[in-house]
Amino acid sequence: MQAGTMQVEQAIFASADKGVMKGYQLVSQSSGIDRRLAQELCRWAPSHAALAGEEENASSWNYFPAGDDWVAITRTTYGGPEYSRRGGRQVVTMMVAMQLEQFAGYAFNPLAVAKTAFALGHLRLRAVVPEALPTITLPRRSFDLLAEASPLDVGGAAASGGRTAVPPLLSKVVELLRSEQRVAVAGVRDPLAAFEELIARIPLDERPGVSFTTGLKPSARRPFRLHFLTTSDHALRRVLATQGIQCLPEPGKPLATLG
Repeated sequence: MQAGTMQVEQAIFASADKGVMKGYQLVSQSSGIDRRLAQELCRWAPSHAALAGEEENASSWNYFPAGDDWVAITRTTYGGPEYSRRGGRQVVTMMVAMQLEQFAGYAFNPLAVAKTAFALGHLRLRAVVPEALPTITLPRRSFDLLAEASPLDVGGAAASGGRTAVPPLLSKVVELLRSEQRVAVAGVRDPLAAFEELIARIPLDERPGVSFTTGLKPSARRPFRLHFLTTSDHALRRVLATQGIQCLPEPGKPLATLG
């Protein structure tokens, strides 16, 4: 291994028929993922119809702690048709798992890891999934050059000079997260840009515990602390309320003016 680099694990969660195992499962993984870590990855991973967007290129960036010493940064997209022929497209989640001490080199910022991994060709849909995956080589620390070179879409932040124009709302989100409240921010045009602003407002020691998703439907099985949603309607708010998730902004209040 080159100086200044580290090895992290990877896995793919999708629908497959493996004989004794059918349906959504880890279809491939690297050698450092043991049974306990695999169980955590499966617990958080989405299955059929879990993506909020229905367009072909819909995707979601997600982050969650995977036990006491591991975290996972994942990307969910649509794949090919469901093997079971029940209709719809397969939901595929590419995962990077790293130890907490490795995550510290990225200032506990999941988006910094995502940008770097994506720039190096990871967290991308594969035409053919191998039976086993190798570990991934990443820089030990977040390099701005790699992040800026990444094609990961954070266009909203760039277009607005690096600001989403909703800091009052994000301050409210931080306040709720610190009170252990689960939060959804609805009607966000650019979830990644909003998260970039939000993470800067969270102290380093609190960041590892802030699980989030930018495009998965709310689910009681996946207890994300923070949801970014591009839509906002009464039906969605009812679903969030049943799971104890506070939705912001309140009906009738625009994003930019919430205090």
